[in-house]
Amino acid sequence: MLPATEFGLAGHSGDVNREGKTMNFPLQAEQRQSGFSAAEVLVASFIITVALVALAGVFPVSNQSISSANQRTTAALLAEQRMEQAKNDAVTNWTLLPVGPQPPEMMSGYTRTTQVTLVGGNPNLKQVTVTVALPNGVNVQLTSVVGN
Repeated sequence: MLPATEFGLAGHSGDVNREGKTMNFPLQAEQRQSGFSAAEVLVASFIITVALVALAGVFPVSNQSISSANQRTTAALLAEQRMEQAKNDAVTNWTLLPVGPQPPEMMSGYTRTTQVTLVGGNPNLKQVTVTVALPNGVNVQLTSVVGN
């Protein structure tokens, strides 16, 4: 007869193993409890709560960062748009790009200004500086030199 433990059986007394020796097993099998204790559930709940509170605190900061990045991107696009227009003016008709400050343009809370200066007094080289003021007071500025 094979020992009861090879098949996971316990609780029998007096089984004989292969060598002919009597094996004694406890009459009661160990009781195993399944599930979690109340303390374990409480600790796990506390850890999850702390993690969720920390995660919730990140949302306002990330929303503010996204909004600020959106404003800077819009300002950069407005500056690039005006710079491309100035370069086009320089190529098509040099007189469309007069030296001096241009009137500011208001666009959805952004203020775009353009300043054109001669480079080294050369009438065939102009430096164009486009500045876009964001609603929060930050400025984005692009500068380029165009030639005739």
